[in-house]
Amino acid sequence: MASYRRPGPAGGSEVTDPMSADDCSSPVDPHRALSRLLAHPDGRGPVYTWFGGHGFAVRGDVEPLQLLFHVEGLEVTAPAVPARRLLLVRDPASEALLERRRNPWTGRHCNVELQIQTVTPLPLSPLMPIFVTRDKVIALLEQHLPGRDSSARQLVASRAALENERIAAVDYVGTWQTSTAWWPWMQMEDESGYLFTRMFLRKYARPGELPPRLKADIDERFPELLE
Repeated sequence: MASYRRPGPAGGSEVTDPMSADDCSSPVDPHRALSRLLAHPDGRGPVYTWFGGHGFAVRGDVEPLQLLFHVEGLEVTAPAVPARRLLLVRDPASEALLERRRNPWTGRHCNVELQIQTVTPLPLSPLMPIFVTRDKVIALLEQHLPGRDSSARQLVASRAALENERIAAVDYVGTWQTSTAWWPWMQMEDESGYLFTRMFLRKYARPGELPPRLKADIDERFPELLE
């Protein structure tokens, strides 16, 4: 009971591969949907996307994923301003913020890079940007670059909200998966494999709504991210 849409010519859209025409009687335009998902309720303020989950080592073809650390962070987006992202690394047992970590394979102690980065937002998937099913709409944003650099986000929102054009900004929750070469600070140059992360996402309109622990860490160490 679902269908998906992909961008059509001149910014339009076309219905493809319908699995149930009745279930998608009110189509959702991918580009319009994404602009409302990323919008702030007042149309001007920044949007805060929380993300949190785990980072795993992938080594060899048969070895299981090995948990390395918890990851948590914040992405701040606003109209006409480059997006900024802060990613924090936490100890998987204590949840304490890590600034220095022992490499489990080499034994070397590495300084964890904690810094605010300017980032380019992910584009809508060219294959299946919008997936409509019953009362939910899922927007798929993904980018696959050479090597291990791959990223995919799924933003899940209310179908009723997206079909109501009187609602300028729509909330979402979602997931985010990435695969990439080892981060440079990990000092894994001689180790085969790559880093895989899987995280949850949630949109917030105000800094005060953020998870308290993350908000406290940002206020103490990176207050400029919320300015």
